[in-house]
Amino acid sequence: MPNFSLMLTITLIIWGNCFFALGQCKNDSFYDIEEAVKQAQCAKTLSYRYKACEKLIPEIGQLTQLELLDLKQNYLRTLPTEISALKNLKTLILTENNFIRFQVDFSNFKQLNTLHLNNNHLIALPKGVEALNALVFLDISWNDFNALSENFCSLEKLKVADLSHNHLLTLPDHIGELQTIEELALDYNRLSYLPASFTKLKKLKTLKVSHNQLTALPRQLNHMKALTLLSLSHNQLNQLPSAITKLKNLEMLLLSHNQLEALPSEISRLKKLKTLVLLNNPLTESYVQKLRTLMPQTQIIF
Repeated sequence: MPNFSLMLTITLIIWGNCFFALGQCKNDSFYDIEEAVKQAQCAKTLSYRYKACEKLIPEIGQLTQLELLDLKQNYLRTLPTEISALKNLKTLILTENNFIRFQVDFSNFKQLNTLHLNNNHLIALPKGVEALNALVFLDISWNDFNALSENFCSLEKLKVADLSHNHLLTLPDHIGELQTIEELALDYNRLSYLPASFTKLKKLKTLKVSHNQLTALPRQLNHMKALTLLSLSHNQLNQLPSAITKLKNLEMLLLSHNQLEALPSEISRLKKLKTLVLLNNPLTESYVQKLRTLMPQTQIIF
């Protein structure tokens, strides 16, 4: 016969130890790495910003329960390989450091949904970035990219991407595979064209491509029916494709500082258009006045 009294005693001891362990986690947010390591099983967030840190201790890899790691504004150039053990990370902030390339493989961060790499000196995406199937937000603005590898197009859940303030000459040919993207910032690059697959971004609502060198837009722009904001200021456009008049949800169209002498004749079809900016284009006052008559619902800034 089993000794039920003994079994009950053992069970109570086990449960008691569990509750005791839970009771030790008085805090899950930390501002010092060494303190976080001392309570590694409790640490969920670690904010270690503005510390003038040049190198992380390898013990950071013990923080396996960490969900948010903020290392903004330090002097980091590398990450320890041990950081790959942080498999529960959901948010990683590496803004304003001195990274050029990452030697660490990011493929272990499979739960990562937010990644801030902006304001560094990066010339390439992290190795293993194509494995980040949960990534929703990516900021790589203010870096030194002149191209993006095709693995960028494998981020199947990406909704927001900020690629502005780089030196991008081209975009990946298969960028149209980013079927979930809703906001894309490409301002302040050196793009002279958008790839043919670009018009496959059918969920894109906000597109910012100002301050580039675009001379033309894709003819099948009408496929991007979700667009509400289209920023094309400071480019070299001398005409717009007629397909732009089929963007029925467009609310804001920014076209200042181009070489436009006229807009497509059916531009007045954009009934939801609230703002149209035409500053610094070779358009005549009479032409713009005609537009205002045809589009009374739209504020035209000229």
